[in-house]
Amino acid sequence: MLNLIKYSIPLILAYSSDMLMSTVDTVFVGKLGMVEMAAIGFSSIFVWALYNLFKGILICVGTFVSTCHGKKDLTGARVALWNGLFVAFIASCLIFAFRYILPFVLRNLNLPHDVWTCANSYIDIRLLGAVGFLSSVAFASYFRGINKPKYILYASIFSNILNIILDYLLIYTFQYGITGAAVATAISQVVSLIIYTSLYFNEIGKFSFVHEVRLISKENVRQLLVLGVPYSLKIFAEVFIYLAFTTMIGWIGSVELAATAVMNQIFVFVGACAHAIGGATQVLVGQNVGKNDMAEAKSYGLLAILLNAMVTVIFASILIIFNKYICFIFNEQPEVISSFSMIVVIGSIALCFDGVHMVAGCALAGSYDTKFQFNLIIMVGYVLFLPITYLSISVYHNSLVMSWLLLAIFMFIMATILSVRFKVRRMNVIQG
Repeated sequence: MLNLIKYSIPLILAYSSDMLMSTVDTVFVGKLGMVEMAAIGFSSIFVWALYNLFKGILICVGTFVSTCHGKKDLTGARVALWNGLFVAFIASCLIFAFRYILPFVLRNLNLPHDVWTCANSYIDIRLLGAVGFLSSVAFASYFRGINKPKYILYASIFSNILNIILDYLLIYTFQYGITGAAVATAISQVVSLIIYTSLYFNEIGKFSFVHEVRLISKENVRQLLVLGVPYSLKIFAEVFIYLAFTTMIGWIGSVELAATAVMNQIFVFVGACAHAIGGATQVLVGQNVGKNDMAEAKSYGLLAILLNAMVTVIFASILIIFNKYICFIFNEQPEVISSFSMIVVIGSIALCFDGVHMVAGCALAGSYDTKFQFNLIIMVGYVLFLPITYLSISVYHNSLVMSWLLLAIFMFIMATILSVRFKVRRMNVIQG
């Protein structure tokens, strides 16, 4: 447990700082008005969903790196990184091309006109930072795998300080509004990539870009895709569920959408802790798999699930007690605060289960188990949750509270099944 906590602390600080970009954007833009608040709440999830279509592949770089580190194969760890960077570059090109059909996509989501107009401006610019974000995920996975989480902390803190400064200047001083927030975040993500690149070449003690690029190979990229694509699709499917859920909340009204945007942002920020514990778990499980110590790998996974459950309960309790003050930070309008107060208890319960399911998923990914997770999210999320939620909102016109209750039930099912899966799974054979 102590080893897990020791490894997780710098990652918690780093990922909290990393998630702070989206939170800071929401806080600054939320002061501009309810339309802007609703737009950035939707836009943040939209961008996150698109990035997560590829992010899972890059997270799985950490599985290969940690396994190589467990075997003392330092060259293999670098090979895994550069194959991940190659995937990140290709993914960034695809995301850049997506910008050309973005207005068409947004117009067909039936959001209020003023909301989707603001969202289009924000998303279009945010996507320019895709190469910075995705490549940074690959570097972060590498540094986690070689037990250098402090580098992730350095890059995250610097880029977030830059984002806060640029947000204030571009949103308020130069009055670019929601567009300024997008520019600030895109620039900060590119700067993050520059920092990671500098730290990497400093770590290996030489700068030879051409030599490092030669580490990319078709076979290694294939292996990364075999493991990473199911996990990436699973993560994308999860975030897309949140996107679809948020979009359907928008059909109820702008006030409900704004309140949901606040709760979603809290999910993102608190989820940084679960993401950090999960990242540490993935590495520790992967390293012990590399050492062929399956009992220790399982022990770390189960301890991480328990640790995160305790942490998220603390966060949820604080949220319930101080909900009005927390909502006020994002938006001051009484109707938004009132709607937020209605869903805070159910949202806090969902928050706890969300954290547990994230850590259990990372533990499974560290043991080369990703396909099951994708199949599960399709069955529970797309066959059950989304159709039921659609009927509840669109056909039966149920309330904001009922919609969030359905989300809490969905998260409970995911957390329970993934936790049980890891506990009973045999790990005597490496899969993938």
